[in-house]
Amino acid sequence: MTVSSSTSRADYNGNGATTLFPVPFYFLDPTHIKVQRTDFSTTPPTTALLVLNSDYTVSGAGVQQGGSIITAIAPTAGQRITILRNVPFTQLTHYVPNDPFPAATHEQALDQLTMEVQQINEVATHALSFPTYETPQATVPPASIRASTMLGFDANGNATYLPVPSSVGAGDLRTDVFTAGVDFTSGVSASVTLSRAPGTVNNISIHFDASWQGPDQVSSLNGAVLTFTAPIPVGVQKVYVTSGTTVSLGAPSIGSVTDAMTAVGSGLYNRVHDYISAKDLGCVGDGVHDDTAAMQAAFNEANERGKELFIPAGTYRLTDAINIDNSGQSTFPQLRISVRGEGPQNSVLHWDNGPQGGLSIVGSITGIAATSMQTFRDFSVIKDDGQSIGMFFKSHAHLLLENIWILGWSTGIDYEDVQESIQTNVDAQYNVTGLHAARLNFSLPNALSFYNCTYGNNKQAGIDAINVNTFTYIGGSIESNNDLTGSTYNPVWGCRLLTDSNAVNEGTASGTFVGTYFERNGSATDGIGKADLWYANYATESTLVVKGCTFNRGTTFGTNQILIDTVGGRRHKVVLEGNGHSAPPMGGYPGASPSRPYVKVYNPADKVSVVDLANFYQSSIEAPNYAGAGGMPASVVCAESNLGGWVRFNGLTCEIAKSFGVLSVTKTGTGAYTVTLAQAQPSPGSRAYFGSVTGGFGLPQVPTESASQVNVVAVNAAGIPTDFAVVTLCWAADSAA
Repeated sequence: MTVSSSTSRADYNGNGATTLFPVPFYFLDPTHIKVQRTDFSTTPPTTALLVLNSDYTVSGAGVQQGGSIITAIAPTAGQRITILRNVPFTQLTHYVPNDPFPAATHEQALDQLTMEVQQINEVATHALSFPTYETPQATVPPASIRASTMLGFDANGNATYLPVPSSVGAGDLRTDVFTAGVDFTSGVSASVTLSRAPGTVNNISIHFDASWQGPDQVSSLNGAVLTFTAPIPVGVQKVYVTSGTTVSLGAPSIGSVTDAMTAVGSGLYNRVHDYISAKDLGCVGDGVHDDTAAMQAAFNEANERGKELFIPAGTYRLTDAINIDNSGQSTFPQLRISVRGEGPQNSVLHWDNGPQGGLSIVGSITGIAATSMQTFRDFSVIKDDGQSIGMFFKSHAHLLLENIWILGWSTGIDYEDVQESIQTNVDAQYNVTGLHAARLNFSLPNALSFYNCTYGNNKQAGIDAINVNTFTYIGGSIESNNDLTGSTYNPVWGCRLLTDSNAVNEGTASGTFVGTYFERNGSATDGIGKADLWYANYATESTLVVKGCTFNRGTTFGTNQILIDTVGGRRHKVVLEGNGHSAPPMGGYPGASPSRPYVKVYNPADKVSVVDLANFYQSSIEAPNYAGAGGMPASVVCAESNLGGWVRFNGLTCEIAKSFGVLSVTKTGTGAYTVTLAQAQPSPGSRAYFGSVTGGFGLPQVPTESASQVNVVAVNAAGIPTDFAVVTLCWAADSAA
């Protein structure tokens, strides 16, 4: 016969019923047929070699057109049958000398040789090959060179051998989870069986619930059986075992890290040299898993190495405080830590309810300056029950807090002996007190600065800064720090700068507020709310500067907007410039009252000098008059003011409709009145007066005046004194005294 076809294989997809499959090529013996069944329902597909006369039978051997096979079990729709020629590479034909030429036997031997060639071609078509126009160097090197490598191609396209990358050499990490009562018995079981054999203890990480177990807790690792040195403790609910070979765990193969990969500015360089990720130390960040132990380990690692700790996006559930205590260090270089997240909306440290929780970072002042240059930014610190301290800092200098949310604590941020601190875009809300700052044993706190921060919606106080020298608050807001019930907290305020120790001797105690919005700080109960800005100094001389701020009392809160509270007879300087003071009649506001002035000086004995420039006071009743009325002691000296004064009154009854800097108006004759000033003018005769009348043509004139009174005559167009319906008199500010 002839081998007239080059076909040497056939493929058939199963349907669950067919068992008869044609063999469309010539074969000499049933053993020359190989049958494979491929199952595509698995990933990856699996292949099984069927057994002759057990899994299938063959018919048609020696027939040039081919034959068929019959399988014992019909392949399913997800399976494929592949029929291949499988001729043995042997030559069994023997020619006897002087015998007649055996033509049929000779032809059959040639047929088998052809079949063998076709069989080799079938294998060759599945091999990689080079184009015919190339002459590549395709010889592999000796085993000693190619061991533990993989085939690749060099810059010329020739075969070479490369280090095995982690994605090829070791596979992925795998975590086995064992549950108490199902996979082990607490207090009894001392071993678990893993889903694979890790090879060595160094390739596994073990946690009993949230508690990490070191390799010294492993007695043996026999294949996949992991045995501990003691039974799993009572109370452990789950055992987590993460396994992976060294490559899977992140160690690169020898020779796989190039100079380019580690160059300055490369991703690998930045990761090695710049920061530590919390997730590298085992943090999960799913809001469910207890990340306390892993987060503490991450803080410890970053602190000891002086690196920045990176907190990737996620919600990290914490059940206890995270503590860093560097108080024992006394020499450089200092232990220090900085922490960075991916934004307060994304990187969230969330503590369970209870008295525990918060970040505590303690520096050192023993023998050296306070621990310096630490940054905390782009994450949030949250609690839900108003307990504990959110962020506690002690003995620090040049501390930076930036883009931080701190919500739901008893004290949001606590500074003890902190100097040269800057806060930018810090949002402290829904605490009892937003910020508490004080000095303990050091000449601090000094130079605390705030830029575009929000301290609001805290129950008792937005800010309570005690014995601080140089407090600067620029932009941002201090608002809605109040006690709506009026019974829990007493007193209540927006921001208090309190000096009660003469240890504040680094110059005068000073506070500066520029462009800040104040609103609704105080209490719904009279006498409990203090002020939007409570400046209390009982021990030293001091200065307060308030520029370009807005004070909006609003709603039912009847507290002062600025309260100057001093004791001790020392000098105090206050600059008020370009501020807006209002109390809009909305939300149940009780109305203007001289007992509730915008600016109040508490102590009538202390010498307080005020510079009052270009401020807007909505209500003349609540505006400062610097003359002993409306909460303003006579001892207060307005060193410079552009407030001036005015009065609008009924020309017949002298009833005042609106005024500023005026105590009363009395009628002395037709068109003649005496205006009594709220504060004595420094230089009688130097003021410029102007005004108007209503109810006819005319104007008010001032023929005479004294330090405390102005005599006014309203005249008509003919110069005759006349009783007009309304008389308005105004005067400009006095020159500086």
